[in-house]
Amino acid sequence: MTTLHSRNGNCVAALQPAPGDLFVVVLIAGKLALIRAVQDYEQLLGLAIAFADGTVAPNGVPFTIKVHGVSLAELLKYQGITREDFIADMKGEEADFRALSVQTCREVLRDSQDAAVRRDAHDLLVGIGGLAA
Repeated sequence: MTTLHSRNGNCVAALQPAPGDLFVVVLIAGKLALIRAVQDYEQLLGLAIAFADGTVAPNGVPFTIKVHGVSLAELLKYQGITREDFIADMKGEEADFRALSVQTCREVLRDSQDAAVRRDAHDLLVGIGGLAA
């Protein structure tokens, strides 16, 4: 893990995605702020560093931004839903989350050099009906 401190006391803690991670999450002060495709890790890390450098917390207390890769199972835990909930009767925010997942998995299939990650993305797409089996 890499830990970077900004000029104003804020901190960015980053952990590169592991094999099998499909997403990158950004947590600010422990709250989920962004979810993107695993290929966007470097871009999100740069964004987190810039945000930490350029932002002073309203209460004056420095904050920590965490940037790290997650698998689908981990992302579902962040969202507080089961795999069955993820697939069944999606509406509103869940439908938005499904659409993001389909988009991300398609990007992974197209762009990833890791065969295991592409296989996981394919299996997820088939499982949620985003790709015919």
